[in-house]
Amino acid sequence: MDISEEMLEICRNKGSAARLVYHDLTVSPYPFGDASCNHAVSTGVFQFFENPDLVFGEVIRILRIGGIFVFVTGDREPGEDIRVVVGAEQTGTGAAVTMYRHTSGEVTGLLEKHGFRLADTLEFTVWKDMKRSEWFPARAYLAQKHSGGTLRGLI
Repeated sequence: MDISEEMLEICRNKGSAARLVYHDLTVSPYPFGDASCNHAVSTGVFQFFENPDLVFGEVIRILRIGGIFVFVTGDREPGEDIRVVVGAEQTGTGAAVTMYRHTSGEVTGLLEKHGFRLADTLEFTVWKDMKRSEWFPARAYLAQKHSGGTLRGLI
């Protein structure tokens, strides 16, 4: 699912997806039924959301009990600015882009609010440019939709 027809076409050309859906993640409901998915993976998305609450709410709705949610956020410490500007020279689009970073506490709070259990996180670096001269921290998360039980060996 993506809002970019260009990105969906790239995926079509790779032949790696059975079903590709054009949809804006800021609009609910998502075009999937309740408890219709086993897994949800989101990379390169949350940096465009100042508040990803709606996404978490829709993902928990479409996942089955025990379903896995893997996603990446720009990472920040409490007190740091939520915004990071990536310059036009770095985007390759001719325009600067404002991206958003989230603290692990904010993300953990959203996971708990929406019925997920955090299984693991991994910190890593995102380079802003090909020369690797500027970077910002990122974090990958692995969470599971639960029904009050355990994570069944994920940790």
